[in-house]
Amino acid sequence: MRKIILIFISVILSSGLLYGGQTEIKGLVRDGLSHKPLQGVNIEIKEGNKGSATDDTGHFTLYLSPAAYTLVVSHIGYRTRHIRVDLQGERQQLQIDLQPAVIEQKQAITVYGALNDPLDKNRDKWLNSTDDMMRRFEGVTLMRRANFALEPSIRGLSYGQISTTIDGMKIFHACVDRMDPATSYVEVENLDRLEVSKGAYDLSQSSVGGSLNFVTRDPQSLPGWSSESETGFESASALRRLRGELSWRGRHQALRVSMSLKKADSYYAGDHTLIARSGYSKQNAAVKYMIDLNDRSRLTLNYIGDFARDIGYPALLMDATRTIAHIGSIKYEWNPALSWFPKFNTRIYYNQIRHWMDDYGRDVRQREVMADMYMPMYGVATTYGAIVAATFLPGRDSFLKLTLDYYRLNSFADMKMLSIFPDISPAYIVNIADARLDNLALIADYTIPLTERWRLRSNVRLDYARRDIYDEFGKNALSAFWSDQGSFMEQVLPSGSLALEWRADAENILTWSLAAVQRMPSHMESYSFFIYNLLDGYFYTGNPGLKPEASLQTDMGWKYRGSSLAADFSLFFNHLNNYIAGRWQSPEFKIYENFSGADLYGFEWNGSYHVKALTLAGSLAYTRGYNNALGEPLPYIPPLATTVSFSYTGSGWWLQLRMLHSAAQNRVADKSTREDTTPAFTRLDLRGRYHLGEAWEIKAGVENLLDSYYHEHLSINNLPSPGRNFYLGLNYRWQRSTEN
Repeated sequence: MRKIILIFISVILSSGLLYGGQTEIKGLVRDGLSHKPLQGVNIEIKEGNKGSATDDTGHFTLYLSPAAYTLVVSHIGYRTRHIRVDLQGERQQLQIDLQPAVIEQKQAITVYGALNDPLDKNRDKWLNSTDDMMRRFEGVTLMRRANFALEPSIRGLSYGQISTTIDGMKIFHACVDRMDPATSYVEVENLDRLEVSKGAYDLSQSSVGGSLNFVTRDPQSLPGWSSESETGFESASALRRLRGELSWRGRHQALRVSMSLKKADSYYAGDHTLIARSGYSKQNAAVKYMIDLNDRSRLTLNYIGDFARDIGYPALLMDATRTIAHIGSIKYEWNPALSWFPKFNTRIYYNQIRHWMDDYGRDVRQREVMADMYMPMYGVATTYGAIVAATFLPGRDSFLKLTLDYYRLNSFADMKMLSIFPDISPAYIVNIADARLDNLALIADYTIPLTERWRLRSNVRLDYARRDIYDEFGKNALSAFWSDQGSFMEQVLPSGSLALEWRADAENILTWSLAAVQRMPSHMESYSFFIYNLLDGYFYTGNPGLKPEASLQTDMGWKYRGSSLAADFSLFFNHLNNYIAGRWQSPEFKIYENFSGADLYGFEWNGSYHVKALTLAGSLAYTRGYNNALGEPLPYIPPLATTVSFSYTGSGWWLQLRMLHSAAQNRVADKSTREDTTPAFTRLDLRGRYHLGEAWEIKAGVENLLDSYYHEHLSINNLPSPGRNFYLGLNYRWQRSTEN
């Protein structure tokens, strides 16, 4: 017993001698994009032979004598960072984000936490919906049909020309009138971040205009429990909102559950103008479960259910009575022990969107189109697929990813035409005749350093697509517009892109990108029938003989990160060949056709200047488009948009005054559409946050402070935007650690 006591005392004394007079450094190393902890990261001291490595939670600990040191933080597949620390005897806590070795071609906005970037797009933390997330990006504009479910446009391109995914999974709208963009079926509390790719340089998705990928949030990374809840109110539509989440992580398992309830009345535009029939009700629930099968593999199950009712669309002929979405996936990850062996990531998924709409609440006798009849409509879109990705790390700063991506879309939509006069028989129309789209893609993404300052990224994508329709009733109706042409389509589409990056110095990065890509026509462009388009007042019919739309585009970018000044600038050009749009066929009908070409070009700038607690920020975005075949501007291109904001950060509080200005848009496609000009407008917003201790936070503000009456250029039928809107929210966070 005496020997044991002596050994114990000697260990304690030796520990004291070992670390006596030394300073402890603890740190957490994360992936700079996903914020997930990184295991096995090397931390070396440049001035000596000491070092450490992160554990399975991403943490490390070092003991050093008081002095100045440079930490060299490196990990295979990530860019090495050199971090200067000056130890004066006080314990230090570091959080280090490593950026992937790829040339990043996406921008992101995080829901929780903050990006390690002075141009973080979510400083105010007030996100009512995914619409609020998308509008934060320069070059992204939203098409308004209601006070809900706004449709995104990237650099003047939308719908089939851009891609929307959830965790990389394809999801498609069910409504033939595009009332329900895929972005409307996820809620803010489901998400960790939104990634936006402007242009088609990242070929993980097939598009000619860009992509939006909504990344769902994982359970917390540390063992224990946490929860977060927020209640909010907005005055313009009397919006009531409640959302919450609960997260738990054990030794080998983790669980996260979230939910939200939203109810809004009809909203008021500027000058206290009531926009009737614009309310909605919405509920959302999500569950994510993770289990470590062993030290090297993990299984993740994810489900999102989204349910909405009584959605008013004052800009359209109908309202949506109900929508139901079920989105599920199973993901398997395997990280081998051998560094040279590829990491595998496999996901299988299924989602189904169902959408009901009708005009029973409208006075059908007074409208110009399809007067004196009701037109209840139903649509369903079912998508399932699989994504298999293998990531190779041939060198410390090299990156190779091979992906096999397959999905099938089944889409059906129909409508009834019920006259208000009893002597007129009802009619039945199939709008989408059970379309089935199969797509298999092989994608290779490779990044390699050419020198210490130059880096090259190349993407190659090969798509095999086949599609047809299987409802005979609907096919017979469509065949009258197709002559002798059949409905079956089959194509092989190669695409490729290159990106070159030059790190001029520690503050300046310049990039140049080039892409030659193709995209298949959407199922609506190929197979739709008798779809009324409010943009030009014609009924549209699809065309299975369409050629793929092709794009040759380039982008030049500059990124500056100084001690107090930060800026991003991008200059782009996009030439579209076989541009898809409607061609006049009869006084009331158009059919989708290929046009010889169209051009889009423009620029985006975003910058901030930080002095102590004050931040001055601003942005500019401009896109110009031209239809070469018709000799007129492309339709619904947003005008020049400018923002300027002043922010002040105090102890536990934050305040911002922001101005948004949109120039007039006088370049319109009045030959082929009903597009009209839009006057300029200016809007002021005041936002703030205040921390009530560690757990509670108040968020408050006033949007459209001057109650200006205006509409944006992409608002259908010039539907006005909300007027003065006071908002107030209360947020609560709780966390309990069970870490030993």
